[in-house]
Amino acid sequence: MALFIMILRKMINNKWLELSLLFGLVLSVALTSTMPIYTNAILQRLLIQELQQLQTSSSQYPGIYWLSANLVPEDKQKNEKISETDEFLNKASHSFGLPIQQLVRERSTQRYGLAPAEPDKVDINRQRSADLSAIDGMEGHIRLLDGRLPEKEPINGVYEALVVKEALTELGMVLNTVFTIQDGEYEATGLRQASRCIRS
Repeated sequence: MALFIMILRKMINNKWLELSLLFGLVLSVALTSTMPIYTNAILQRLLIQELQQLQTSSSQYPGIYWLSANLVPEDKQKNEKISETDEFLNKASHSFGLPIQQLVRERSTQRYGLAPAEPDKVDINRQRSADLSAIDGMEGHIRLLDGRLPEKEPINGVYEALVVKEALTELGMVLNTVFTIQDGEYEATGLRQASRCIRS
């Protein structure tokens, strides 16, 4: 007890020194506690810069939020379900907490086998298959290498398609070649490569 009283007297006699020590301790604790916040801010800034550089160099967004729904042909309410899904995504996209750079709707089929309608133009022994896709606003994000954009309506029963250059090489196709899509439940449908492109 006497030791404690002596310490209190020393502290009262040197009150400015004690206040300076207290202020120094508070300042040290404050600096130490802000280090994680400062580190997090630097790391976040570096991450944002790297993502921006990735987008600049590859011309692709570094992140994507993707939601898909699969519908069977036998579903009689698929048109209503598609409309409901589009409406839900339009509302939900504003609650992600992130700035939306591009909102895209895409429709695609299952993968079908392709057979050349003109066997003398391409190799008929090669196995080919592909799915058909439609993307909202695609015209503003591609650069045509050859040909033109496909027509929206079929021409003489043949649908025109836009093909990326990698698909032409992989599937052994050439432009203006007609392929037939054969499905067990539907008649054969013609498909022509109207142009090739790369993503812009």
